[in-house]
Amino acid sequence: MSEPKYKIELKADESLATLKAEGHFSEMILKDFERNLNEALSKDKVIVDLENLEYICSWGFGIMVEKSQTAQEHGRNIVFVKPKNRLWRLFELLQLNLILKFADSNEEAFLMLENNFDEK
Repeated sequence: MSEPKYKIELKADESLATLKAEGHFSEMILKDFERNLNEALSKDKVIVDLENLEYICSWGFGIMVEKSQTAQEHGRNIVFVKPKNRLWRLFELLQLNLILKFADSNEEAFLMLENNFDEK
């Protein structure tokens, strides 16, 4: 049986980092995700694109909440792009949609960051 596929891609400029997460995120992969998210948080504005994330274990949810709180404590802003599959329902059941900032697309996330969350 082969390992589930995943992809983590980090792009950054002077003030914005975009972290794209795709595929299955098990415990073994989450170390890589957390390392990349820490690197992204060196920027003032962060977009975490979960659009093509298919699976994430419970530890992953904890990492997202922790890093979001860390960003706030350091005056940084982070927006997550909603997964476009049944995984979004799990975010809602866990009420993470009330804790984390979510956008429907990368474009909307960028606008939210540019407007300091004043409008969506």
